[in-house]
Amino acid sequence: MTIINEQKELENLCIKLARCDFMTIDTEFIREKTYWPVLCLIQIGWPDGQACIDPKAGLDMAPFVKLLENPAVTKVLHSGGQDVEIFLHLYDIIPSPIFDTQIAAQMLGFGEAASYQSLVSSLCKVTLDKGQRFTDWSKRPLTDEQVQYALSDVTYLRDVYAKLKQRLEDAGRTDWAQEETRHAFTRQHYAVDYQRICHKMMPTRASARTAGALDALVKWRESKAMQLDRPRRHILTDEHIVALASVLPGDIQALEGVRVGVPSKMRQEVLDVIAAAPPAAKPAVRDDSAQSGRLRPIIQLLTVLLHIKAHDGKVAAKVIASSDDLHALAADDNADIPALGGWRRQIFGDDALALKRGELAFAYDPDGRRIVVRKEQAKE
Repeated sequence: MTIINEQKELENLCIKLARCDFMTIDTEFIREKTYWPVLCLIQIGWPDGQACIDPKAGLDMAPFVKLLENPAVTKVLHSGGQDVEIFLHLYDIIPSPIFDTQIAAQMLGFGEAASYQSLVSSLCKVTLDKGQRFTDWSKRPLTDEQVQYALSDVTYLRDVYAKLKQRLEDAGRTDWAQEETRHAFTRQHYAVDYQRICHKMMPTRASARTAGALDALVKWRESKAMQLDRPRRHILTDEHIVALASVLPGDIQALEGVRVGVPSKMRQEVLDVIAAAPPAAKPAVRDDSAQSGRLRPIIQLLTVLLHIKAHDGKVAAKVIASSDDLHALAADDNADIPALGGWRRQIFGDDALALKRGELAFAYDPDGRRIVVRKEQAKE
């Protein structure tokens, strides 16, 4: 088992990997007490070998970064969102091209979030030992057991990659997986979505002042957490932000009356943020029960259709359309959603629109013991 902790070793490894068609990648990191993940180990696999790179050994990672950007070498990851986030933060790059085995599995009937362990079991007939998954990867030296465990995350990934790649080609779905992967790994994807965060936290029928304060506090918390490299919850919890935005304290005494855990050194700063927050352009109305009530029947029918089409097509339902997508489609036949474009439209979108027009219906198939979709007979 090889641990790369010398500069020359890293450079030689990267030269070797640059000649390969693909490399498998996994990382070990800790994040319990920080905003940014702390990279502790990088595992690499290639067709006839594997190694661990020790990022805590003071190495110049430039050769590895260059490799991550090499378009001739496919970077194979499993559920690689956090791995890519680390590379984006540390090296300001998104590896390319990427093959994510979880995304590939979603296109081949393995479910919405197939684990690496389940894919290795299903495709390689191997049961992985997960005994080291709670290891503190920041401690040195690493034991042989830790290294062996870490390397297993990239050794079997080679076989999983080969089998899924072939199945995608056989099913004619390689382009589907590539499209989904390109969408999943973009800089925009990793940008903080303040609008989504605020919408999720917004009280029902919040006033313009409350909405404005909540927006300002969410952005301040994010900036402060990044600056101090501390988890968001160590600055303010979601519940504390909602309470502060609802009460709108104007001084320290009023702030203490809200009974939220604002760190003492940040109390005046929080008050200043609330005082400076402009009211929202219009009151935030999160209660859209009337609209939801009107759309609920069609949303329920679209949900049934989605799961039928996902089952028949052996594609994870959430990859075809999200819950928000179904709401948008229920309200608008021309909604700007992925389900009305490309392969998703072929597998679901066109039928969803036909269902809304009353051209499709559901029936129970007693032989197959399942619900099926049927075209409605045109009325004379």
